[in-house]
Amino acid sequence: MTHPIRRLFTILVFAIGLAACDDSTSIASSGGGAQSGDGGSLSARYAGIYRGTLHIRYDGKDFDEKDNLATNLQINRNGTVILTLDGKTVNGVINDRQINVPFKINRKEDGIKCTGDVTLKATVTGNALSGTLNGKGECEVIWVDQSTKITGTINASKF
Repeated sequence: MTHPIRRLFTILVFAIGLAACDDSTSIASSGGGAQSGDGGSLSARYAGIYRGTLHIRYDGKDFDEKDNLATNLQINRNGTVILTLDGKTVNGVINDRQINVPFKINRKEDGIKCTGDVTLKATVTGNALSGTLNGKGECEVIWVDQSTKITGTINASKF
C-alpha cells in the first residue's frame, strides 16, 4: 500500500474499533408522562420487584436489529412503577394490573445508532408480568437516517 492509502486504512480501522467498543442501550424519561396511577387502591397487592428480559426489535428499511436486555421493574404500593435497565431508571404507573411506562430509548451497537419514543404496556398476573413495547424512532445506518419501528416484549417474575 502507498503511504496515504495505508494512513486512510489505519484511520478507518481505528474508527470502526471505536464504534464497536461503545455499544450500549440506555433509557431516559420521556417528555410525555404516563397517566396517573390508582394511588395503590388496587395495585398494592402486586408491589415488589420483577426481574426478567426485555426483548427489543428495531425494524427499518435496510436493517432489522434485536436486543435482549435484563430488566428490573419495581411496583410500589402507591401505584408507581420504576423500570431499570442498565442502571438507568424511568417512571411509570400501574392501574389495577395494567402497567404503563413511556420512555426514550437510545441504542448504539453494530455501527447503528437508534433513538426513539416507546411505551411499555404490561399486565401483572399473580407473580409474573408480561407485555409489549411499541414506538417509533430513527436509526442512523452508515450515516443515513431511517425511520424505525421499535417493538418488543417483556416477561418477568416477582423476585
